[in-house]
Amino acid sequence: MNKKLFLLELNEFNINILKYYSKKYNLTNIQKILKFNKTDTYTNDRYIGDNNQFGYLDPWSQWVSVHTQTPSKVHKIKNLGDIPSLKLKQIWEKRKNDFYIWGPMNASKKNSKNVKVFFPDPWVYSEKAHPSKLNNILIPIKKITKSRGKLSNKKKLILIFKLIKNLKMYLSIKDLNNFLLIYLKVTLSLGIKIWYK
Repeated sequence: MNKKLFLLELNEFNINILKYYSKKYNLTNIQKILKFNKTDTYTNDRYIGDNNQFGYLDPWSQWVSVHTQTPSKVHKIKNLGDIPSLKLKQIWEKRKNDFYIWGPMNASKKNSKNVKVFFPDPWVYSEKAHPSKLNNILIPIKKITKSRGKLSNKKKLILIFKLIKNLKMYLSIKDLNNFLLIYLKVTLSLGIKIWYK
């Protein structure tokens, strides 16, 4: 019997800060996730240079190690976006379970028939969402991230409104209103420039 697998990938965060603020702001879903059975994994790679260990200590390399269950010196994926050249199978290609994958770093759906939903990290420009209608949400996000702040404010706003319009297909009116309220609160407290970065 295949056991259920839930993999939550949190990148570049501090567990103590996450615990503190989830308690302070009563973020109940994060508090629940923090109570899940978990395993801590460590790499034998060591930080020894300007940026990384022989080019393989960056998170976009380490997540490929998690997905393929092989060390970086074996899978040889060094940079964010190198995933099309991956020769090894990822966990969703090896197991028979149905997978619903949202935002995995440096990952690919490939030809996995058991992947029912795949929404790639927007920084991996080569990957598309599955089912394809999710690309209506992914494409505006990719365009904003890919521009690295070089789009005009008008173009950014158009992309943000396209994103909101496409989110209406997946969110209830209540959820969409909550999303817009949070968006406005953050914009008013941090300034509109935060959304362009």
